[in-house]
Amino acid sequence: MVNSLVYRIDILLPSMPSSVAMSNVRVTEFMDNGSFEIIIGMDIITQGDFAISNKDGKTTVSFRVPPSDDPIDFLKQIQ
Repeated sequence: MVNSLVYRIDILLPSMPSSVAMSNVRVTEFMDNGSFEIIIGMDIITQGDFAISNKDGKTTVSFRVPPSDDPIDFLKQIQ
């Protein structure tokens, strides 16, 4: 077990045409390994639609809040 500092922060996820902001999010400090600065958890992801795609070795992450009325379903798209 490791003791870690816990904070309340505001998170801004910049995107076009508008940004996604979350206020008063509870976060826990972690040991920095140089690979990333923040981990976005399910508490945020479940507030909207989240997708990751990869074409020609380029990874794209998309996130929107509020979620669409039409859910993203990749299996449905190929049927």
